[in-house]
Amino acid sequence: MKNEYMNLSFYQMWYFICAMELGSYSKASQKLNVTQSAISKTIQNIEQNLQVQLFAREKNILVPTEAGKSLYRSWKDVISAMQESVEVARRHMGGDIKKLNIGVLDIHKSEAYLWEYMEKFREQYPGVGLDIESERPEILHRQLMENELDVIFTVRYDMERSGLDGNHVAFIKETPLTVCMRTDHPLRDKDVWTVEDLKTSNLVVISALHLPSYQSMLMDLCRMHGFLPNIVYNVNNASSLVYNLHEKNDVFICDRYHKDTDCLHIVSRPIADTHSGVAMVWRKNDKQYLREFLNLIRNDEQR
Repeated sequence: MKNEYMNLSFYQMWYFICAMELGSYSKASQKLNVTQSAISKTIQNIEQNLQVQLFAREKNILVPTEAGKSLYRSWKDVISAMQESVEVARRHMGGDIKKLNIGVLDIHKSEAYLWEYMEKFREQYPGVGLDIESERPEILHRQLMENELDVIFTVRYDMERSGLDGNHVAFIKETPLTVCMRTDHPLRDKDVWTVEDLKTSNLVVISALHLPSYQSMLMDLCRMHGFLPNIVYNVNNASSLVYNLHEKNDVFICDRYHKDTDCLHIVSRPIADTHSGVAMVWRKNDKQYLREFLNLIRNDEQR
């Protein structure tokens, strides 16, 4: 009997996993630094060899089939086991890996708050590597839960409402929430907004299907002040918010470290009496050097 799976390679499995997690060949090719056609051909080869369909194509959107979902779960375990086996082998050779895996939000200006800590840590522990990955919040959550990341840095409201169990959380760089608007918005010249100012604005928001914690934060904020937000448009991710301010009265809410707060076509203002900032999240601190990294940040925040 012919074993079709014997023709599979590690890179084919990895290409499929990236396409599955990122939801598009284009994003997978950018992450892996290969052409989009290389990703597409690899997926086609897997489907032909195994005689299964991994994705259904609907308007340029990759929709995983049940077969694709099943292979994804299994192959993730295989790759994780391979990575762990390499680390074990290196330990047997006396080459224990000195590295921390850190995840940051893809839409955050994480360098604004993390760069200084990284430099201090490297100065104190020059032999320890810091591997930084930038991803969407839902991917950061999964990678943390599966111990692929040692610590993640995400927006505060995400962890206050995510419901993830078994995590340790510390809030750093606390700031007010920020409202972003077009340069022709009627309240563009107001230096500090109040929550009540949102009553007269149209809200562009991240869909609850993609980031439930965002809409939960917004709804709770407005209800506390006796009104419901006037939501006019839902987007799939935080990167799309700025592109959907179609009318002069449209705004979106974010935190201070959102990348688009520095956009030339946008005016951003703090919202008084609100709370945001960065959530530092980890599952355990018994990994070598993780405790030192966390303490460096917390001690600096307490000064």
